[in-house]
Amino acid sequence: MNYLRSVRSCHLLFIQFYGVLGPGLHMITKQLGLGHYDWWRNFEPEWDNTTHVSDLLNAEAIKVVKEHHASQKKADGKAYLPFFMHLSHLAPHDPLVPVSPDHMDKCAHVKNYRRKVYCSLVSHMDEGNVVCT
Repeated sequence: MNYLRSVRSCHLLFIQFYGVLGPGLHMITKQLGLGHYDWWRNFEPEWDNTTHVSDLLNAEAIKVVKEHHASQKKADGKAYLPFFMHLSHLAPHDPLVPVSPDHMDKCAHVKNYRRKVYCSLVSHMDEGNVVCT
């Protein structure tokens, strides 16, 4: 897959692109199965191999919403321009990589290990406060 071409095609559909293009991403290192780094901001790779994908996506979504809101403030009280953001979280997909022991503890009631990891990932993803922004 030619990643740069994929990023360009995404750029035709959206004003901004932030995320992954390939399948099977490791949620912390942002590497695909063969070790290729795959995390992008528009046409450029975004280098971060220590932060969980959910934290990056939530922070970016909150930043974009706040920037849009700030750019739309008008003294005359007119309505805001329409805004669309497609936020698709990767965390509850394979490969399932636990976030932290705290999130695993929240799902202690789940007996199956893979389901417990899934529960912890969804719990972590929901803490992003994107909806509250």
